[in-house]
Amino acid sequence: MSSFPERLAIARNKLGLTQAQLAEQIGVKSGKQVIYKWEKGQQEPNLSQLVRLAQELNTSVSWLVSDSYDPNLDPTSDKPVAPPGYVVLPADEVIHMQRELLRYQQEGRRE
Repeated sequence: MSSFPERLAIARNKLGLTQAQLAEQIGVKSGKQVIYKWEKGQQEPNLSQLVRLAQELNTSVSWLVSDSYDPNLDPTSDKPVAPPGYVVLPADEVIHMQRELLRYQQEGRRE
C-alpha cells in the first residue's frame, strides 16, 4: 500500500497542481519546500495542515494517512464519490425512484 508521501504526490498531480500552488492554497509559509519535504518523507504536516491538504486535494485525512484502501476516499479513483451523508446511485435507479414517487403522489390525490 502507498504511504502518505506517495498519496500526497498522487493526489496533487491528479489535480495538476505544482508543489508551490498547493503550498499557497493551504497557506504554508515555506512554500514548495515544505510540500517537497512531505512528499519525500523528510517531514510530516501537523493536523491542521493535514485537514487543509485533504480539503484542497478533494479527499480525506483518512485516505492521505491510512494504509488501507477505500475507493470512496481515493481522489484518483474514477468511482463517483458522494459527499458525507449522501449516496451515489446509478441514474436509472434515481429515475425509477422519481417515477415511483410521482406515482405515489398521484395516487394520494385520487383518494
